[in-house]
Amino acid sequence: MPDDALWAEFERDVRSILVNEREIGLSSTRFAQMLDEHGVQKAANLLLQPDRQLPSNTFTFLRNKKRLDLSLEYYVVMPKYEALFDADQRATAAFRLEYED
Repeated sequence: MPDDALWAEFERDVRSILVNEREIGLSSTRFAQMLDEHGVQKAANLLLQPDRQLPSNTFTFLRNKKRLDLSLEYYVVMPKYEALFDADQRATAAFRLEYED
């Protein structure tokens, strides 16, 4: 079971998305609400469900801007956060990062 310090680091990285995305004119209010309402762990679990396999419009926008570093999926596939997610969640994140529509 991953420790709280690793979850805290993941949360800092994910919340930095909300600050850095302003550089490209994006404001993910629903994502921010989800983080505030559910916390980063539950929000990630909800967003990485298999029925949400295809990327969202926001994700497509990030891809077009070449800023996938501003996505939750970017952090999910990082080796340092591997212990936080199961293989299916990491595969979903990797699929979205590689998907070309």
